[in-house]
Amino acid sequence: MDKGAVNRLTVGIAQIKTAGDTDVLVTLGLGSCVVVAIYDDEAQVGSLAHIMLPEKACGRRREGENMFKYADEAIPAAVRSIEAQGGSRPAMKAKIAGGSCMFDLGRDGRPDIGRRNVEAARDLLGELKIPLVAEDTGGRRGRSVEFLPASGEMLIRTIHGGERRI
Repeated sequence: MDKGAVNRLTVGIAQIKTAGDTDVLVTLGLGSCVVVAIYDDEAQVGSLAHIMLPEKACGRRREGENMFKYADEAIPAAVRSIEAQGGSRPAMKAKIAGGSCMFDLGRDGRPDIGRRNVEAARDLLGELKIPLVAEDTGGRRGRSVEFLPASGEMLIRTIHGGERRI
């Protein structure tokens, strides 16, 4: 990653963080979860959302529930956060990583949760008209991600699979 970036901010499960030109957003140990990185490289600001599930069930909400674990809540919130820090929706781009199939459950014939998370992220970005410019998704290995919001650079480390920049 860029040596000029100085602040490493960890983004945990069901969290969103928005940062600027001297920050690196980091998430560790992605399995079926998906991180959605949205950025405006002109404004040098971006967000990383760490999503557990594709959508909240039937609009129900439990008292005190962290809604950022759902793609349909976290992605629009990340966009609003970028806009609040000077980003422009027409200039935004996105990258995603994660969505591994970590376990063979297959009980109900539905696609695995990792695949459903990836599909939900793609669909929501399309609805918001934010181009998905790169992704590293699927497979059966965990990932860790470092994201530089100012430029959109993303470094993905895959367990037993090396590094990849997207």
